[in-house]
Amino acid sequence: MGSFAEQHSDDDDLPSDHASGPSTAELLETGTPAVATIVASGPLGMRSPYGVSLYEFVLNVAGAEVYEVRIGNPVPPAAVPLTYPGASISVRVLADDPQAVAIDWEATLAAVQRPA
Repeated sequence: MGSFAEQHSDDDDLPSDHASGPSTAELLETGTPAVATIVASGPLGMRSPYGVSLYEFVLNVAGAEVYEVRIGNPVPPAAVPLTYPGASISVRVLADDPQAVAIDWEATLAAVQRPA
């Protein structure tokens, strides 16, 4: 069984890198905070211009109703252990486009590292 990207390479709806919409940085700055659950994830075998590994994610985003999105998102090294199916993560969602989602790794890591 190949990587997640290889298994889904013939999908018509490849992960969004927000090329036709806001960048990840813009989403993190202007998006509405929400919580999502990772359904599936896998490395794309590429890096961002900053050298951070890029992953594909299928997420269930909690809102008025739970809905599914597929996105591409950079994953900092400290967050790689949190990319497993079932993990609850912080995201930012564009108010007028709920398919525009970016993972907020800073908030996710802060929540995990908080003392009990």
